[in-house]
Amino acid sequence: LPTGPRFTPRKVPGGDVTAYVERTVGQATWRYRARVLLHAPAEALAGRLPPAVDLEPGDEHGAEVAALLAEPGGTSEAAIALSFMGKDALPPLRDALKNTDPIVRRESLRSIGKLKDRAPLEAGIVIPLLTGGLEDPDPGVRAVAATYLGIIHEAPDASVPALAKGLTDSDAEVRRSAAAALGSFDAQALPALAALQKASTDRNEDVAREATRTIVKLQGTRERQR
Repeated sequence: LPTGPRFTPRKVPGGDVTAYVERTVGQATWRYRARVLLHAPAEALAGRLPPAVDLEPGDEHGAEVAALLAEPGGTSEAAIALSFMGKDALPPLRDALKNTDPIVRRESLRSIGKLKDRAPLEAGIVIPLLTGGLEDPDPGVRAVAATYLGIIHEAPDASVPALAKGLTDSDAEVRRSAAAALGSFDAQALPALAALQKASTDRNEDVAREATRTIVKLQGTRERQR
């Protein structure tokens, strides 16, 4: 019988036999696997995670997360993650507004709206993207744009006319969202009062109700100013 080696030795992954066995045995016992993005330095987490967890330093710009925006089933989760990643998340989210998939555009615009305060971002950057979203061919995107214009309620010179135009949108949910958003501007929305009065007779009950609610709010504001 040959007395030499019967196989070609392989290099131990990671260079540590014990650590390799602990990690691979631990992984084999888990039924499900997942990749999780943690906002902390890899070196700070290394001693706090079990050996079966593979820790990989990520890039600070979230390029890997941004790539998931266009993945079927991953759009919402990727957009949510990016909304917590600061100013570096804006470029990929802004680029995603050009995507042909309306779901990608909708969720990216929603995350941009959230980034306004979380990053934070200047209104001069976010508002044009939201008013532009009101011109999107997809009603879901337009409704999100109207909603976040109301949540942010800044730059009334641009936001209020865009929302007033949204009151005549072909989609009822966009019209309702625009009416509700105008109510967030208080006295700054008074120039849209005529458009709201017309919307209060909308054929859709939800739109008419929201427009009426905003009119009452604006009229109360006007009375207080006298």
